[in-house]
Formats: sequence, C-alpha cells, structure tokens
Amino acid sequence: MIYLDFLKVQISEVVAEKVASMIEAPLPVFTARDETLPTIKGKAIAVIGMRRAGKTTFLHQCRQALIEAGRSPERLLYFNFEDERLTELVATDLSIVSDTLMRLYPEPVDEPVTLFLDEIQLVAGWESDVRRLLDTPGYEIFLSGSSAKLLSREIATSLRGRVWEIEIHPFSFSEFLRHHGHEVPQNGARLSMKKATALDHHFHQYLMEGGFPEAQGLPAMEQRQLLQGYVDVLLLRDVIERHAVSNPTALLWMVRRLLRSPGGLFSVTKFAAEMKSQGISVGRETLYEYLDHLQDA
Repeated sequence: MIYLDFLKVQISEVVAEKVASMIEAPLPVFTARDETLPTIKGKAIAVIGMRRAGKTTFLHQCRQALIEAGRSPERLLYFNFEDERLTELVATDLSIVSDTLMRLYPEPVDEPVTLFLDEIQLVAGWESDVRRLLDTPGYEIFLSGSSAKLLSREIATSLRGRVWEIEIHPFSFSEFLRHHGHEVPQNGARLSMKKATALDHHFHQYLMEGGFPEAQGLPAMEQRQLLQGYVDVLLLRDVIERHAVSNPTALLWMVRRLLRSPGGLFSVTKFAAEMKSQGISVGRETLYEYLDHLQDA
C-alpha cells in the first residue's frame, strides 16, 4: 500500500511537470496539412495513419487552429504518454492528467477542456476513461498513437461509434510544395511557361523524395536509409512480431515486390507460383493474410 501511494505521488509529479511544460512551451513550427476538423460534437477525434506520416504534428496543428480561433492555450493540452516514467499508468490514473490541468490552470472556467492524447495505447485500459471524459460536459478528446500492440486504426475502432477518424498520409503534392516554400497553384491550366516548368521540376522531386515529412531535403543516401528503416520497423514490429509471422522470407519478398511496383497490379496466385519456383513454400491463403497485415500497418 505504501509503495502504491508513493507510485501515485510520483506519477502525479511527472504529470504536473509535463502539463506545465506543454502549456508554457511555444507552438512547434510545422507544415500545415490539408485535413480539416469536423464540426460534429460528442465524439473523440482519432488521428490515424502509418508510422512517421505526421500524426503528432497534426495534433499540434489542431491545437494551433483552436488557439487562432480564440481559445485559451490553458484549455488545450497536448500530452504524450511515451515517457518511461509513466509506464505504471493505467486507465484509473488517466484522470490525473485532466485534474492536474485544472489545478494548475483553473482559468478560464467558461471554456471546454480539449485534451490531445498522444500514444494513448500505452495506457492499459484507456478506453473506459476516454468514454467517461466524453460523457463529461466540457471535455473534447483527440487521440493518436502507433504501436505493434495497437495500431492507430484500432485506437479508433476501440471506442465503437464514439469516434471520428481523420487519416493522415505522407505529404500530398500540394503539402510538399508548401513544406518547401513553393507556391501552390490555384489553377494549373493558367500557369505561365516558366511556372509550369518549375512545377514540373518540383513534381519530379516529389516523385523521387516521396512525402514522408522527416525525409524531406535529406541527401539521397540518408533518405534511403531512413525510409528503409521505416520499412524494417513496420515489418518487424507491426507485422512479424504482432502476427507471429511464420514465413518472414515470403513476407519480405512480397514487400519488395509491392514497393518495386506501387502503381501496378499484384496477383497473389502468380506470386505464390513465383515463390514456389524459388524454393519458398507458402500457400495463397497465407499470402492473402500477409497482404491484409501490410495494409493494416
């Protein structure tokens, strides 16, 4: 009992430190995404998408948009649960975050409290407390996270009808242009020859670099290494470990084939025959499962 009381005090101190530092920290600099907030009320907003696509940045964009609309920063809390000091935090302790915010920043009392909860899957049983907050007048909830144990889309489905999904992809071409400080044309049919040539050059660059925010502007070798790291983490943690894949060799071949031809058709039957010709035995049903796992991740 003494240990549990000490642990709760320790967690409370860590939460208070994180709440104060977040509220008082300046907003991070980021490239605005094209996604917009829904007007629907009474639902949690789940920001989903694959690893490193920019979900956390979008949460900060939502917070900034609300501040620009006149909301008080003290009622808009971004809180990231990816902190080794909070590993013992469970759903029954989740209210510590909102209670700490209200204790440290009691004003203004006439505004709702909006919580941006990142890496929420790290809190065991988080769903019950989020539902409780949704049923409490004066609370708005944004959720995001990514993990081999709970993919971001499953964070949305865990609330069963109490959630609105916003899916974040890597940069679109217009977002890519904005990120690099280039003009986003409003009417492509009325571009001058000079602007059309520049736009064509930027599009070629976009096709070569892709849209992952972290990879923008890196030297080619570093960029390849970074993106390969994304693939490796996705394969190892979100597919192989998560689903106990019994034939990782076949999975790796499938990923290589899909990445080599992202805009082409893919036949599981033909791929299974190709695997057999290479001496790799794998059934079509298993390949269909692997394909589903990759799509989920």
